[in-house]
Amino acid sequence: MECPPLHTCTVSTMPEPVLYIRGFPGAGAFQPADPAMLSDLALIASLTEDPVTKLRARLQEARGFLDGETLRKLISNVIPDAKSAQAVFRALTNLESDDVESILKHVERARKAENKSNIDDAALESLRQNLATLILPYPALVRFEKAQRLATFTGQRLDSADLICDVRPIFDGEGREVEGMFPYTRLRVVATGADGLPRDFEAELSVEQVYRLYETVKRAKTKLQTLRSNIEKWMPQSIPNLSELRLPQGEKNA
Repeated sequence: MECPPLHTCTVSTMPEPVLYIRGFPGAGAFQPADPAMLSDLALIASLTEDPVTKLRARLQEARGFLDGETLRKLISNVIPDAKSAQAVFRALTNLESDDVESILKHVERARKAENKSNIDDAALESLRQNLATLILPYPALVRFEKAQRLATFTGQRLDSADLICDVRPIFDGEGREVEGMFPYTRLRVVATGADGLPRDFEAELSVEQVYRLYETVKRAKTKLQTLRSNIEKWMPQSIPNLSELRLPQGEKNA
């Protein structure tokens, strides 16, 4: 890790700012007649009993962690229509069993008040049955959601770590001549605190400390490779597919 003078070496993991709204489209934050929600629900209502029952069985039998990509593939294998599969994916990742009745009430209000719903009585009953069949606490999905929470639950998350390498001049008594120079390195760390706000820390590093930091990082990398390799031997497919756990592109376990 070499930093030329007046340059910065940066390790950054901070994503682009994103606003998250928890819940199924239209369930709470949106109006009851939200078109996106009603469109998804109409697609779910149109599903026949066979694929719904088959998907439920596949979800109950799933092992390991049902991350987004794996869940999409599992759904698509049972429901080939892309729009219907995406509607089911959004329902499974945003709804819980307790939400089903409130969603059905949203549909009822849309049908009576604004007449924007294309879900008739028969479709409403089909929707009720399909949601009751599909929206369950599947172990593999629950495990992945738990892994997501644990990955960010403790400690402050690193946003960026900068090593700023520079030089400092030594002037003569009158400040007219530069009589010498010496290099120095500043470490600047920015992390997200428990309140969600960034917190920064700076420290000057000696040359020896920079070299020691480099060796420490190399050892940590070796230890992580050893841990991942052994975990996969002890418990195959037991490492969740989370961004915090993914290896950089081109890297492999030892």
